[in-house]
Amino acid sequence: MKLKVCLFAITYSFACFSYGAESAIQEVFKPVIAKVKTSKTPVYLPTRLPKDLLEKINTVRGYISPNGYGVSLYYRDDIISFTTQIGSFKGSNKLKIPAPHGQKVLLKGQIAGQFRPVSCGGSCAPANLWWQKEGYQYQIQLKLASNMDEVKQQQILTDIANAMVKVE
Repeated sequence: MKLKVCLFAITYSFACFSYGAESAIQEVFKPVIAKVKTSKTPVYLPTRLPKDLLEKINTVRGYISPNGYGVSLYYRDDIISFTTQIGSFKGSNKLKIPAPHGQKVLLKGQIAGQFRPVSCGGSCAPANLWWQKEGYQYQIQLKLASNMDEVKQQQILTDIANAMVKVE
């Protein structure tokens, strides 16, 4: 099942995003759930991912650390290089100030977040969204097209953050 969400942006243009079915997304994270839910940091994972990214996922890796957890998505089994990474979801008990030059966003529940779009120099850094909830810090990082409009990038990451659910 494909879900399409269309939003009217402040720029008076429509931005439409296709998201994968929630059941397909649950299947993607299934191999790492047992591992990451042992983290002392409450684990949140998305129920929504862009369909074009979801279709590229080949490998999912999860880890825990003394400070939290992380789940990374790759489009190849070869994870030697970050070039094969599609995105990641992280939670930590360390509250840090995110990278400078971020844009403030408001998530559901009146939670303040900070967004940074894809930035390119010698190589491209992925789009990021950070927020704090109940004394923990969470981060989404997604490799989006460098020519994608920043409003669209922000809306995609905000939609995903708003669709994060606690893993029990």
